[in-house]
Amino acid sequence: MGSILSKPKVPAPEPISEETKAAQKRQQEILEADEKRAELERMKELTALQERKRRARYGGRRMLLATRDTPEAGLGALGSMFIAGAEGGEKLKVTPKKTETLG
Repeated sequence: MGSILSKPKVPAPEPISEETKAAQKRQQEILEADEKRAELERMKELTALQERKRRARYGGRRMLLATRDTPEAGLGALGSMFIAGAEGGEKLKVTPKKTETLG
């Protein structure tokens, strides 16, 4: 009766050939190289973003530290001069007392 109720035996797996092992190793190396390349690209993008943010902070700080008639007024008047100059296509020279249009 024991042979009727017992489970069938599972055959042993076939041994992995050397060609298959070599192909798996090559595939693993390719995947690692792709991951490394993707990580380097991601780091370059993050570094570029950090540089852009740093430049914006530094430029904003320079504007805030610039000598102006009324530093308490903020950048409103000074910023509008740059915007007006950009729209009209004129170059503006900003001095502490006056603004002149250059050629």
